[in-house]
Formats: sequence, structure tokens, C-alpha cells
Amino acid sequence: MSDQGFWEDSLKWIADNAPALYAGLAAIGVSSMMNIKDGQPKKYTITSAIVCGIVATSLSGLLEHVGLPSSAAALVGGIIGFIGADKLRDIANTLANRRINGTTQDGKNENKQ
Repeated sequence: MSDQGFWEDSLKWIADNAPALYAGLAAIGVSSMMNIKDGQPKKYTITSAIVCGIVATSLSGLLEHVGLPSSAAALVGGIIGFIGADKLRDIANTLANRRINGTTQDGKNENKQ
């Protein structure tokens, strides 16, 4: 049995998903460098970079739905890495709170009546 099929299929998968991979790798790289610059511990740097990479990879599939070309995936990954995992969590919490009950993260009600 030849391994040619495995390598051929693997390289085809990488070529088909290159924008998502670029986005994830860009987010991991930028997030790592920002955390190293800020003097964060290694454990924090690694976990934060992985979170940014996962978020960037998952959001790269939405680029064409919002009118951006798939070639912009690396830029989006870099932006997500620059923002960082903690700020991404704050943004997600704020959006979820607004959507669920109309309040901001600090508890103030946005629905002025």
C-alpha cells in the first residue's frame, strides 16, 4: 500500500483551507509576540495564543459572508491576535449581554424607557 494517496490528500486539504490556516497562524504569532512584549508568563502566552488562533480560524469562514475576500484572512488573524484573548472575551460577553437582556457588562440597562 502506498502513502502517496495520504500525502496527496493532505496537501490538497492544506491548499483548500489555506486562508483559514493563515488566519490562525497569524493570530497565534501576533498574540504570542504581544504577550512576550508585555512580559506575560509562558502559560498565559501559550493559552492566549491558542485561543486567538481558534477564534481567527473559525471567523475566517465568515469573511465572504461579510463581503471580504478570503485573501483577507491573514489580516483578520493579525487583528484578532493584536486584540488578544482577554479583550475578545470582554467583547463576546458584552455582545451576549446586550443580546440576552439588553444590558452592558457593567450592569447598566441600555433600554432607556
